[in-house]
Amino acid sequence: MESYGLVFGGGGAKGAYEIGVWKAIKEMNLKIDLVVGTSIGAINGAFFAQNDFNLALDLWTNITAEKIITFSEKLHCSRNILQVRNMPMLLKEIHRNKGIDTTELKNLLTENIDEEKIINSPIDYGLVTFSLKERKGMELFKEAIPRGKYIDYIIASCCFPGLKRQIIEDKEFIDGGFANNIPISMILSKGIKNIIAVDVKGPGFNKSISTAGANIITIKSNENLGGIFEINSDTINSNIEFGYFDTYKAFGYLKGKYYYFTIEEYFNFQKKYSSDILEGIEEAASIFDIDKKKVYKAREFIQLIAEAYENLQERNQRPNTDLTLENLMAVIKSKTKTTIDSTTLLFYTSKIIESERLKGATEGIAKLIASKLYKAACSIIYLRDCSYF
Repeated sequence: MESYGLVFGGGGAKGAYEIGVWKAIKEMNLKIDLVVGTSIGAINGAFFAQNDFNLALDLWTNITAEKIITFSEKLHCSRNILQVRNMPMLLKEIHRNKGIDTTELKNLLTENIDEEKIINSPIDYGLVTFSLKERKGMELFKEAIPRGKYIDYIIASCCFPGLKRQIIEDKEFIDGGFANNIPISMILSKGIKNIIAVDVKGPGFNKSISTAGANIITIKSNENLGGIFEINSDTINSNIEFGYFDTYKAFGYLKGKYYYFTIEEYFNFQKKYSSDILEGIEEAASIFDIDKKKVYKAREFIQLIAEAYENLQERNQRPNTDLTLENLMAVIKSKTKTTIDSTTLLFYTSKIIESERLKGATEGIAKLIASKLYKAACSIIYLRDCSYF
């Protein structure tokens, strides 16, 4: 059986996405010889090495800000710690205590990460942190981490700016993202060429390396996974699902840009539509806010778009004479503010394109071509002209 090295990148609360990746890896029965991670990836990697998926999933789906960091005062908004309303209190905490207290995180990890399981696991494990004394990143495999210090080094990998620095034997450590946020180099150093790299688009630096001869399968989302301190159940559950489906997509079992289709269903799409129309159909579905966290059949997907467009037509029976081509272009280029929602903009974009075409004003239409609205509107016009709705 082909085996892989697995890389979990750093990115705070976005790390829920990696749990979805793990779920798909389990279902596909992929053999992992080594898992490495930075920051939240070091935590997820530790659970992976000790083979505790259900425990990791339970912790993620029940996590709150209060379970990982301690504040002297109550947060105004715990769903996203970095919201503006929290800033005065956060700055006070950082100044008063030289960083936000992570004792609760240490307690949580101590209760749930089993050092002996990691040491005895057939899956090798590694993490990245940054030593302030040596002014360099440290890439540590489990044989280099002293017994009894695993939790300390995992926290050392997670010391994001603003959190208290981790001190181990009089040395200060900060987040591994300052050194190598997606440590593919650690996998390569072990001679492993098949690599699954999970990129949650977290802040940090990525080491420049040669990947010649390596087979790297990168898993990342086209969606906004939220903020690194956006700790709320809706975002976390969504990110787990995106990670799950994106893994199947990365391995070629699913297709689509924003949405997910089986190979057979996507082939049915490709037989009917050009690549531009197909991309526009997904853009339109995204604008209509059609659920992205499921696998669609082609006919079902088109029907949902048709229903959304029909509802849009009903809401816009009275024309908006202010939405001329010039005004629309100003909105698209963000040169003017608008209270018009994106679905209404899509509706009027399609109307303006049709109007400009009737006048033979191809130059005006050309101004819209670079926009996502243009692609989405053209797909709507095409589907309607072909009597799909």
